[in-house]
Amino acid sequence: MDKFSEFTGILMDRFKFHREQDDSGLQEAYVENKEHGFRHSKKFKLGLYVTLLSIFVFVTSMLTTKTISSYYEKRETERQIETMQSFLSEWHEKNNKLNSEAMRPVKADQVDLVQTDIIFRLQALGVNINTIKELKQQENDGRVFSVEFSGQYEPVMKSVRSLQESDALVGLKHIVLQGKDGSISSKLTYKIYTK
Repeated sequence: MDKFSEFTGILMDRFKFHREQDDSGLQEAYVENKEHGFRHSKKFKLGLYVTLLSIFVFVTSMLTTKTISSYYEKRETERQIETMQSFLSEWHEKNNKLNSEAMRPVKADQVDLVQTDIIFRLQALGVNINTIKELKQQENDGRVFSVEFSGQYEPVMKSVRSLQESDALVGLKHIVLQGKDGSISSKLTYKIYTK
């Protein structure tokens, strides 16, 4: 039995020795591969950092460009809004001033009503209307009419003044007064202004 335990001791010693040699060989190979892999790992990490840094710089520059562009677009939009608000404010002011006046331009579809009102007023003042006609003149901001009438001095003069009694803006363009047989004949040319 002693021989057997001696034999097993020798085998064990040899096994340990071979195992230590194999382990040391493996350790050396592992350390060598680890160092070799570590060098590759350093290059990989450096490449990864450079790639990530490049992507970050690119994205940052794109976002900065977009932000600057958005800022200038915002400023231009604000400027346009200010211009429009200024225009609207000025327009409202002028419109309110015009509408507060005793006489103001009328809408194009209201011209016939104003013309009818003028004719009725002339008849009510007791003048004799001879002719009424619209003059076809190039007028962008209104229509021009001519009316010939006759009567006594006082009704004729009231008729001329009655053009200013309308709420509509009526401008006297031309007037001719002639005395004939104790009465006055008159020819008025006037313009009814439109918006």
